[in-house]
Amino acid sequence: MNTCDCCGRTDLKCTVAFDTDDGIVYYGRTCATSWYKKSTKEINTELKAIKEQAYQEANALWQPDSARIEYRDLLARLNDGPTMSFTERMEIVEPVSKRASERKKEIIAQVASKYFLQPTDIYLH
Repeated sequence: MNTCDCCGRTDLKCTVAFDTDDGIVYYGRTCATSWYKKSTKEINTELKAIKEQAYQEANALWQPDSARIEYRDLLARLNDGPTMSFTERMEIVEPVSKRASERKKEIIAQVASKYFLQPTDIYLH
């Protein structure tokens, strides 16, 4: 979300999600400071902590993930195996790489929605 539900301002760099009786509302930082009764610095500190927590959770889900393990093991086997052409290698690696990439995106989207973040707020290596 890049629009403030309080004042209607658009193209915001950051919004803060609040869970209210009427559902989730997104406020820009200025409106959030008024509603939340905290300074911008305090809100930014809390947002940073939430993003870090989301990153840690997504990273923990991704590390042992079967798609990542399959991809890593496949690369190890190909590097230790017989010499293959680049085309032959890509025919084997591409489908596995695609599954790993799709699973990574699923994990990021799942964690981002849990913390009311955008998937682009979480980057996994």
